[in-house]
Amino acid sequence: LLPLRMLHARRRTADTAACLGLIITSSAYHYCDVFRIKLLGMNAGNWHRLDNIFAIVTPVAVVPLLMGRARTPQHQRDIDFVRWSSLFIGLF
Repeated sequence: LLPLRMLHARRRTADTAACLGLIITSSAYHYCDVFRIKLLGMNAGNWHRLDNIFAIVTPVAVVPLLMGRARTPQHQRDIDFVRWSSLFIGLF
Protein backbone atom coordinates (compact mmCIF):
# COMPACT_ATOMS: atom_id res chain seq x y z
CA LEU A 1 0.00 0.00 0.00
CA LEU A 2 3.00 2.31 0.32
CA PRO A 3 3.38 2.82 -3.46
CA LEU A 4 -0.35 3.61 -3.62
CA ARG A 5 0.08 6.31 -0.98
CA MET A 6 3.18 7.72 -2.68
CA LEU A 7 1.45 7.90 -6.06
CA HIS A 8 -1.53 9.66 -4.51
CA ALA A 9 0.73 12.12 -2.68
CA ARG A 10 2.40 13.01 -5.99
CA ARG A 11 -1.02 13.55 -7.60
CA ARG A 12 -0.53 10.76 -10.16
CA THR A 13 -4.21 9.96 -10.41
CA ALA A 14 -4.14 7.48 -13.31
CA ASP A 15 -1.29 5.50 -11.76
CA THR A 16 -3.05 5.50 -8.38
CA ALA A 17 -6.19 4.16 -10.07
CA ALA A 18 -4.15 1.41 -11.77
CA CYS A 19 -2.65 0.26 -8.46
CA LEU A 20 -6.02 0.41 -6.73
CA GLY A 21 -7.54 -1.56 -9.61
CA LEU A 22 -4.93 -4.28 -9.08
CA ILE A 23 -5.78 -4.55 -5.39
CA ILE A 24 -9.51 -4.75 -6.06
CA THR A 25 -9.41 -7.18 -9.00
CA SER A 26 -6.84 -9.46 -7.37
CA SER A 27 -8.86 -9.59 -4.16
CA ALA A 28 -12.08 -10.29 -6.07
CA TYR A 29 -10.40 -12.99 -8.15
CA HIS A 30 -9.04 -14.87 -5.15
CA TYR A 31 -12.29 -14.47 -3.22
CA CYS A 32 -14.36 -15.88 -6.11
CA ASP A 33 -11.84 -18.65 -6.75
CA VAL A 34 -11.77 -19.86 -3.15
CA PHE A 35 -15.51 -19.66 -2.46
CA ARG A 36 -16.61 -20.56 -6.04
CA ILE A 37 -19.08 -17.69 -6.25
CA LYS A 38 -19.84 -14.79 -8.59
CA LEU A 39 -19.12 -11.26 -7.51
CA LEU A 40 -20.82 -8.41 -9.39
CA GLY A 41 -21.94 -10.94 -11.98
CA MET A 42 -18.41 -12.14 -12.79
CA ASN A 43 -16.83 -15.48 -11.95
CA ALA A 44 -13.21 -16.11 -10.96
CA GLY A 45 -12.11 -16.44 -14.60
CA ASN A 46 -13.43 -13.00 -15.50
CA TRP A 47 -11.78 -11.45 -12.44
CA HIS A 48 -8.55 -13.26 -13.35
CA ARG A 49 -8.52 -11.61 -16.80
CA LEU A 50 -8.94 -8.17 -15.24
CA ASP A 51 -6.27 -9.01 -12.69
CA ASN A 52 -3.84 -9.83 -15.53
CA ILE A 53 -4.47 -6.45 -17.16
CA PHE A 54 -3.81 -4.54 -13.95
CA ALA A 55 -0.77 -6.76 -13.22
CA ILE A 56 0.76 -5.45 -16.46
CA VAL A 57 -0.24 -1.81 -15.96
CA THR A 58 0.77 -1.46 -12.30
CA PRO A 59 4.55 -1.98 -12.74
CA VAL A 60 4.40 0.67 -15.44
CA ALA A 61 3.20 3.04 -12.70
CA VAL A 62 5.46 1.83 -9.89
CA VAL A 63 8.84 1.52 -11.67
CA PRO A 64 9.07 5.24 -12.60
CA LEU A 65 7.90 6.07 -9.07
CA LEU A 66 10.91 4.21 -7.69
CA MET A 67 13.17 6.30 -9.97
CA GLY A 68 12.27 9.41 -7.98
CA ARG A 69 11.06 12.81 -9.06
CA ALA A 70 12.32 14.35 -12.24
CA ARG A 71 14.91 16.98 -11.46
CA THR A 72 15.78 17.92 -15.02
CA PRO A 73 14.09 17.60 -18.43
CA GLN A 74 16.57 14.81 -19.28
CA HIS A 75 15.61 12.90 -16.15
CA GLN A 76 11.93 13.29 -17.08
CA ARG A 77 12.67 11.87 -20.53
CA ASP A 78 14.43 8.92 -18.89
CA ILE A 79 11.43 8.29 -16.64
CA ASP A 80 9.06 8.48 -19.61
CA PHE A 81 11.28 6.09 -21.58
CA VAL A 82 11.25 3.55 -18.73
CA ARG A 83 7.47 3.88 -18.37
CA TRP A 84 6.75 3.27 -22.05
CA SER A 85 9.39 0.55 -22.33
CA SER A 86 7.85 -1.27 -19.36
CA LEU A 87 4.43 -1.10 -20.97
CA PHE A 88 5.77 -2.34 -24.31
CA ILE A 89 7.66 -5.25 -22.70
CA GLY A 90 4.65 -6.12 -20.54
CA LEU A 91 2.26 -6.22 -23.48
CA PHE A 92 4.51 -8.10 -25.88
